[in-house]
Amino acid sequence: AKNGSDEIEKAFDECWIKSKNQLAFQGHVRDENGKLKTELFIAQLPEEIIISENDDLKGSQTKMPQVPKCITQKRITFTEKGISNFRHWLRSSPNGEIIYFLMEDNLNVTQVFGVNTNDSKINQYTFLEKPIHSPFNISKDGKYAVFFSDEKIMMTHLSEKNSKLVYDSKLFNNRLTGIPHFSNNGKKIYFNQFVPNKSNKEFIQIFSLDVLSPS
Repeated sequence: AKNGSDEIEKAFDECWIKSKNQLAFQGHVRDENGKLKTELFIAQLPEEIIISENDDLKGSQTKMPQVPKCITQKRITFTEKGISNFRHWLRSSPNGEIIYFLMEDNLNVTQVFGVNTNDSKINQYTFLEKPIHSPFNISKDGKYAVFFSDEKIMMTHLSEKNSKLVYDSKLFNNRLTGIPHFSNNGKKIYFNQFVPNKSNKEFIQIFSLDVLSPS
């Protein structure tokens, strides 16, 4: 990628924006000094993908394959140091106006942020003392985010930007793993923990917990 440009060196970890027929994804770019960082992009998909004779879908020994020219993309974040390098997947609000992602705050604590797809304005949604250490998910109604932090399951009311503890795995000495998920009706959270058997070997098991006042 050319330094200081929107050229992407690598694209990865996307989310589908169904309401707008778009795909949001992370892309490696180079800043003015050549330092690699991750920014967010959106690919606009047409109703019908038409391949023209000028589309280079095969590539060569010196050139990567190209996407069809009917698919366009734009960069939507312009951060100083890039979003978090912690491996996670992007999530979209139901109306497609906000793309949620992880990024370190001024204290280097991993938090949930969101970028407006119309004006590229970034807002911070969590203000935790301990960093988020899992990918996150958004409830079907778009009101809440759920994730792991300090071996606890935390739930954030996105519009109010308030986070609350819903489960502390340290009370049961079982390590959390994977990604927590909301049920479709938002009344339960499903998650994984390592649980020892009678031989003291750990296995991953599925758990659920009830969410109070989800709406």
